[in-house]
Formats: sequence, C-alpha cells, structure tokens
Amino acid sequence: SNGTALVAAFVFSMWDFSNDAVFHTVNGAFWYREAGACFGVPSGNVYGWLLVTFIAFSGVSLVLKARTMDWPRLAADLLR
Repeated sequence: SNGTALVAAFVFSMWDFSNDAVFHTVNGAFWYREAGACFGVPSGNVYGWLLVTFIAFSGVSLVLKARTMDWPRLAADLLR
C-alpha cells in the first residue's frame, strides 16, 4: 500500500541522510557543489531520495499485490 511505501521511503531516506552527513563531513568521501544547512547535505538530496524510494517501493508493492491476486476469479467476475 502507499502507506507502507511512504514509511519505507522515509526510513530509507533518513538512513541515507545520516550516512551522508558522516561520509561528507567526517570521511570526506564526496562533496556537494552547494552545501546544505545540515552537515553540508543539501535538502534536495533528501527530497530526491524520498521521491525515488517512494516510487520504487510503490512499484514493489504493486508487483507483490499482483502476485497474490486470484487472477482466474477476477477474470471470471469481469466477464459476468
């Protein structure tokens, strides 16, 4: 469902956000052209991950839902 996808996207994005802060400031593993207000991580990075992971988890949710549907019964109901 969309609620599950939203929670999964939020959890993944916050995990990425916490890792980005460490890898950017402590390890110096990468840099941003325009540093953001929170440990140098721009807010667009978090919003981008929220959007991408929400779309990905929504797709996974739809595929899993389609796999559990009773397709023959659904087709028979539609043909009535």
